[in-house]
Amino acid sequence: MNTLVRGYFPLAKEISLGEFRQALCQSMEWRRIFHALGCRGFSYELDAEMKEYNRQYVPSCRLGTRINLRVALMPNIDLFYPPAVKRWFRRASWYFNHYVRNHMPSIAFCLGLKTGDAWFVFVMQSDLASGRPACVREHFRGWRNVLFANVVAQAQGKAGAVYISRALDVERACSPGSKEAGRLPDRWRSIYDGTALQWGMPLVKLSEPVDVQIYGAKKPVYSEYFYELRLHGRPEVSQAEQQEALCTGTP
Repeated sequence: MNTLVRGYFPLAKEISLGEFRQALCQSMEWRRIFHALGCRGFSYELDAEMKEYNRQYVPSCRLGTRINLRVALMPNIDLFYPPAVKRWFRRASWYFNHYVRNHMPSIAFCLGLKTGDAWFVFVMQSDLASGRPACVREHFRGWRNVLFANVVAQAQGKAGAVYISRALDVERACSPGSKEAGRLPDRWRSIYDGTALQWGMPLVKLSEPVDVQIYGAKKPVYSEYFYELRLHGRPEVSQAEQQEALCTGTP
């Protein structure tokens, strides 16, 4: 409640009691929804193209042209964040963030491949969830479920299934010499295998291997095994259920 009240301070000197009561009820309902997803819930803008990604890297680190699934959750200083998180956004350096747009770092992003009847998620990552102040990490807890929910929502009606790479295949596609090459962090198992488990996605063997390498200048890395979420024949998702899955995103 304290956070909700402080959020009104820059907007007006007086708060309508009816408006405040409605905002409080809405915040309690969103809290219930977010807890069901395993996260606190947070505001974001959806970047469904990530056009600026390759411009931020040297050619050897740019995405291959085949990587056409690019989705990022982006913050906006005009959206609501707790005061400590908003202060951090205003003063932090984005040098170590993989994707920046409008001088703001990505909350999380995913990269993959769209084919005729399937969407493949090769990479899911959040720089804000590692090595940042505790208040930032805690506020964006559950980012992988929010990110994947957005991918699934976009794939509805466009693909028969969505696939997630195994953590061990993500490690195999790491560039030699990178800090993660040759080791499989528990955090990666949580991101990839853990997300698949939470979404009830079985591990399947495809009829043909798929290249999980995201960089155009790197050698292909093939995998036959992926976690699968079938979309054909799934019941229509109601507007309320979509809001629960997508949390507080804005276009």
